[in-house]
Amino acid sequence: GFKLKLCNNGENSSNSTFFPAHKFILAARIPFVAKKCRPGGEWFKTDVVEIEDKFTQNAFEALIKYCYMDILDIAFEDSEDFFDVCRYFHLNPLIEAVRPRIVQAKQTAIAKTKNGKKNRVARFLDVNPLDSKQLETDLRRMFFYSNGYAQDNPKSFHWSCDVAFNCNNVDLFAHHSILCSRSQYFSTLLTLDSRVFVESSDNTISLNHVSPSNLTTILDYLYSGSPDFEGYLGDNIDNILQLVDNTSSMLLPELQTLLSKYIIDLGIITLENVFSWLEISDIYDAGILRNNCTAILGEYFINLPAWDNFDYKEDAVSVWLCLEKENETVSQFGQHLVKLADKKDPRQEKEWYKPQKDGEEGAADFLIAEVREGMVESMYCINFSMAKRDKITDGFELASDKW
Repeated sequence: GFKLKLCNNGENSSNSTFFPAHKFILAARIPFVAKKCRPGGEWFKTDVVEIEDKFTQNAFEALIKYCYMDILDIAFEDSEDFFDVCRYFHLNPLIEAVRPRIVQAKQTAIAKTKNGKKNRVARFLDVNPLDSKQLETDLRRMFFYSNGYAQDNPKSFHWSCDVAFNCNNVDLFAHHSILCSRSQYFSTLLTLDSRVFVESSDNTISLNHVSPSNLTTILDYLYSGSPDFEGYLGDNIDNILQLVDNTSSMLLPELQTLLSKYIIDLGIITLENVFSWLEISDIYDAGILRNNCTAILGEYFINLPAWDNFDYKEDAVSVWLCLEKENETVSQFGQHLVKLADKKDPRQEKEWYKPQKDGEEGAADFLIAEVREGMVESMYCINFSMAKRDKITDGFELASDKW
């Protein structure tokens, strides 16, 4: 990091304003700063950069906020000064993008005031003024540029990086402030009093429990928010499963959610392996995966040719064992079972699932009773204790009452 010192054309330094900032953030967002900060640039070795011009503090703060948050928040009265700041940093595309919108917003505010309406908004506020993902795009580019530099210069940090990770003899370079602000795991790992960080040499930490491709995926997520799973993982099951474990151990639930959606989109969860994925979803508390597995099982039961041919009672027990702790998912499974009873009996014209007389059970009741019976029979085969059998069957009956 460094400080930007805003000086007013040679005025006393006591009137100057300091803005703490990170070189790599400003370099990622402003090409002019990147050129100044790279090796050989006039800002490369300095900790304080003096900006001598007649910029207001508000306009300068607005630019810093834009660089960090992709939000432009500027008072109308400071807008022209803001454009001067942008010109100083050669940000003409930003000026071209927002000037018409600021002018229009200002005219609307003036018109409301003339019509006697109180104008409470004397500011222009725009989220992502250039592009919906411009900040993420700029940070991702900086991350890959930094690591591309490292590959061309082995054992050499990129000028903006301050931490490196060694994964099975592969070095990946990153920025301390990004990782700590985006991840509790890295914030703990990289604190100055962390034993791992203190014992590291040259700010290089070994993370051999993570593969290079998976750590790249994780870092890409921390920088951009949308990692390229297809490019890093493809359909390699081993890498995918390892990343599922990494997202859990490194406390990254949002990344786990994105990964779960990618797994589902790949279509690799099938009837043949659904119980394995149910177990995985239970171990890592991956609700999206669990719901997908439940839907697959539900479709399997719904699409059976006829209930008379149903001989998968042991599967019914397996389903319940996987789902008994998840009330919401149990309810979904029950709804799938009841849907099976909505099918017409091919041997009769009438809808066979409806009770024919008062007090008579319909096909849905029959279906649930049969699944319960299948559970009881299968549990005898796998040597469950009486208490365990009672717990499962009682739980099933309680759930089925709601269905």
